[in-house]
Amino acid sequence: METAASIFLGLTEAKSVRAIAAHAGLDASTTNRQLNGTNALTVETVVSICRAYDIDFARAFVSVGFITADEAQHLGRAQSLASFTDLELTKEFLRRVEAGETRLNPADPLDSESESNVIVGGFGHNADQHEYTEVPDNVEEAWAGKFAADDKGDDPIDHSQS
Repeated sequence: METAASIFLGLTEAKSVRAIAAHAGLDASTTNRQLNGTNALTVETVVSICRAYDIDFARAFVSVGFITADEAQHLGRAQSLASFTDLELTKEFLRRVEAGETRLNPADPLDSESESNVIVGGFGHNADQHEYTEVPDNVEEAWAGKFAADDKGDDPIDHSQS
């Protein structure tokens, strides 16, 4: 059976448990006993190591048996899409297209049902403070050259009066 020590030595690429403890600001003896199974491994120790080495918490918790892989996937899905930037969402979509993991073809137009459900507004850091605007059926004609997102990713700005 793999020990927490071997798991974290692999995840951190540290040379020893003592080095992991020092980098994480933990007591070396306590960390050694926990990672080698003499004492029970605590959540606090795992969190400290993850923070110090920028290790994904879910990956570490699965690796040491605190949660299952299915539970970790559920945690990931629970994160709100609103917390991701437009760039992060775009990169993920592109990754999926390139990997063949999506049924959508970005070159295909949206069907009429999808178009009627699109709204504009409520983006960015203060999404709950914005009004939403229904996108008109003739959006290209009605909004041509008028709107663009600012560099902060907030709501569209009318540039037709500039």
